[in-house]
Amino acid sequence: MHRKTMLAGGSIVLVAAMILAGFMTQQSSTPTLSGSELQTMMREQLGPAATSGALTGTIACPTSRSYSDGDVARCTMDMQSGSQVVLVATIYRTDDKWRINIDVG
Repeated sequence: MHRKTMLAGGSIVLVAAMILAGFMTQQSSTPTLSGSELQTMMREQLGPAATSGALTGTIACPTSRSYSDGDVARCTMDMQSGSQVVLVATIYRTDDKWRINIDVG
């Protein structure tokens, strides 16, 4: 009886470990976008915006983390008036390309 219990328990632990290992492998293969890459993409998307007073070269996003599909980043941008605005960037991935939806927050 003890042997059967140990065999069944060991099998359950083995199956759980295999499921966890598969989940972790899947998580690590999820593409991510670095904070620096996000900043560059936002600067390129907004481009020169002299008429709006936006200084797009000053866009700053948290660079200490990476972003994946569905994440939201809060970045800042200086204005010619001396004020600063918050840009809310929703990051998503379609057709194996990164896309960013930018709102002023």
